[in-house]
Amino acid sequence: MKTSRLYKILAAAILICAVAMAMSFLNSLRFNPDPSGDVNFIARAQQKSVPGIKVNISALGARESQQSFGEDLAKYNIQPVWLSIENETDEQLFFLPITMDPDYYSPHEVSYRFHGALSFAANRARDEFFLKRQIASILPPHLTTTGFMYGAKSKVSKRCPFQKLQRAHT
Repeated sequence: MKTSRLYKILAAAILICAVAMAMSFLNSLRFNPDPSGDVNFIARAQQKSVPGIKVNISALGARESQQSFGEDLAKYNIQPVWLSIENETDEQLFFLPITMDPDYYSPHEVSYRFHGALSFAANRARDEFFLKRQIASILPPHLTTTGFMYGAKSKVSKRCPFQKLQRAHT
């Protein structure tokens, strides 16, 4: 009788593990970002300017990043920060995310947090999506460059990065 009960408990434990693994697997196949709400954080962006450079910056909250990126970035302490940098100078400038947050994440590091073991197409879509939304490091003259940097939630500086823009030495 004790053996029978032990088998039932073992079977229930295996079933629970199998269901949890199946749910995790199915969840990794889903990737549905919805950037339609991006206008909200763009509208509230803080703007600062110095001669030749205008910067708009907005840190996304947990719900906004969940909707915009289709993943729970806050769960991994990742805070996306939207930047729009208008370079009105005649020189090419560089933006280095590490100067805003020494522990920032690359797009592939963020995407990898949500990779599934057998979700090849979804993983590739995540990689491309996060990479496409990253702000470029090179800021060409007389152009506006927009995108995200992915910072550690508690460490990212939400101040405008004027001192962080470097002139190109050619």
